[in-house]
Amino acid sequence: KESDRLETIASCLNMLGAQVSETADGLEIIGQPMLKGGNAQSFNDHRIAMMAAAVSPRCKDKIVLQGYGAVSKSWPGFWQAFRELGGQADEQPMG
Repeated sequence: KESDRLETIASCLNMLGAQVSETADGLEIIGQPMLKGGNAQSFNDHRIAMMAAAVSPRCKDKIVLQGYGAVSKSWPGFWQAFRELGGQADEQPMG
């Protein structure tokens, strides 16, 4: 596995302004209408990178995602498909 997914989901979402805490067997998430956006880390896990993309429309500011290229492990065309669906991603994102 690329990462401890509960830990990395909580960490990535918290970087974006969410209120997430890890429990013994899951996550506790306090809902918010919007996240702040900003810098986030995928931890080189393609699932975490895709999750960050999925929450980006609910962020006030853009997300600068470190490790965005991890999506190529499972879906090399992910960023193109994301843009085709209306998502905003730089042609050559930083990360």
